[in-house]
Amino acid sequence: MQAWLDDQYPQIEQRAKAEGAEIHWGDETALVNTDVRGRSYAPAGKTPVAYAVGGTRQKLSMIATVTNQGKTCWMIIDDAFNADRLIEFLGALVKDASRKVFLILDNQRVHHST
Repeated sequence: MQAWLDDQYPQIEQRAKAEGAEIHWGDETALVNTDVRGRSYAPAGKTPVAYAVGGTRQKLSMIATVTNQGKTCWMIIDDAFNADRLIEFLGALVKDASRKVFLILDNQRVHHST
């Protein structure tokens, strides 16, 4: 990572500056309404009994970007994150941008075309 930051990122930064673009750093995450730790209880000296977490599990995905200046863009997705949702987000990102965007993403599989 440090080698990339030292060698490749300065080139991206210079090009973005020369082209009047802003650099966005992007990533995805999932938002889940359940407690993933679970619960358990036991009196001293007894084996704990684990209790299932009640309720209906709901999951949302989110993709977001942030610039070095703190500008953020994000989209909540009501199902799994996939290439179609990435393309949808990219379309919205470009549409809302006032200038050219350089987007830096990690190496997640969905970021690569097949």
